[in-house]
Order: sequence, then C-alpha cells, then structure tokens
Amino acid sequence: MVALSLLGWLKCKPRIMREKKFKKLFYGLLHVNYLAGVLYALIHFLMVPRRIYISRRLWAYETWIVLSFWGIFTSVQFIEQEKGSFLKKARQIIITKLILLVFPWGLFLLLSPKGMMDFFGLSSAYWRILGGASLVGVLVYYYPYHFWKQKFARVVLAFGFFDNLLAALVISFLFLTKRVPFVVLGSVPLLLYFSVFFLNLFRYHRKSVKG
Repeated sequence: MVALSLLGWLKCKPRIMREKKFKKLFYGLLHVNYLAGVLYALIHFLMVPRRIYISRRLWAYETWIVLSFWGIFTSVQFIEQEKGSFLKKARQIIITKLILLVFPWGLFLLLSPKGMMDFFGLSSAYWRILGGASLVGVLVYYYPYHFWKQKFARVVLAFGFFDNLLAALVISFLFLTKRVPFVVLGSVPLLLYFSVFFLNLFRYHRKSVKG
C-alpha cells in the first residue's frame, strides 16, 4: 500500500510541478505585458507636445486605464495566494469578473456620451453592442457563482474559457491591424487570465461535483 501511494505521488508530482511552472511563467508574461503597455502609453504621453492638448490627455487616460487593469490583475493574484478553500477564492475572483462586466466593459461602453466615445476612438456601433452583451454576460457568469453544484455550471465555465480566450485573440489581432485603439489592448491580459481561470475552475468542477 505504501509503495502504491509513493508511486502515485511520483506520477502526480511532475504534473503539479509543470502546472506551477506554467502558472508562474504565464503570470510573469502578463505582468511584462502590462509593464510594456504602461511604458508605451507613458512614452507617447511624454512625447506629445503640450500644445496638442487632446492627444496628450488621451495618452494620459490610457496610461491610467492600463495601470488600473494591472492593479485588478494583481489583486486577483493576491486572492489566489490567500489561505482558504479554492472554491471560496474562486467565487471572489468571479465577483471581480462580474464587476468588470458591469463597469467598464458594460455601462461605460453602453452609456458613455458620443463625444467621449469618439475621444477614445470607440465611435463604432460595435462597442455599444459589446457593452450590452457584457451586461448580459453578468447573468451568464453569475450562474456558476450561485448554482455551483448544478451540472450546467460546468458548461458556463467551459464557455468562459473560450469566450475570454477568443476575445483576447480578436482584440490583439484588431490592434495589430490598427482597427482598434490602444486603450482596448489593456483588457487583453485580464481576458487571458480569466480564460485560464475558467479552465482551471472547469477542471475542479468536473472532479468535485458529480453528475
């Protein structure tokens, strides 16, 4: 029995070590991404002459927005590192996701005045539609928070993985092809984080909830 237990431990350890190594590397890359984004926006802010007031103000806002998203990402990392049950911490992170869906990804895009949307380069009707879809997403992602033991929660978690990953890839592509402004790119690292988060939560749900 002891030998079998030891054998099982040896088989599991490499996988656990690989996951920890991937997680450390993944989080490190996201922090580097945010640092590069802050420096990119800050350098543009400093390079724009003061007489070009609107452009300079825009880069100042974009620096602040990227810093804000970086702070949110850092806060969910701290939640993960706290002692306590995995599920309790996961629910706290889901709450963070819900808040982001309400604001800024929801109400800001849906209700901001046209002048402000033009200022940020978000004048397309697509962004209004995305704001409405984000508010609907609050109801979707609230399901696994409140109805964790339901089998359908696993479907929502799988959807969360693909939804956030696809959104991150599409936004990155659109930015590289100069179809969306830099300010939108600040959400990509968070979307990638939530994609991996929902994947891990899906795996945990499959192991812990029968049915």
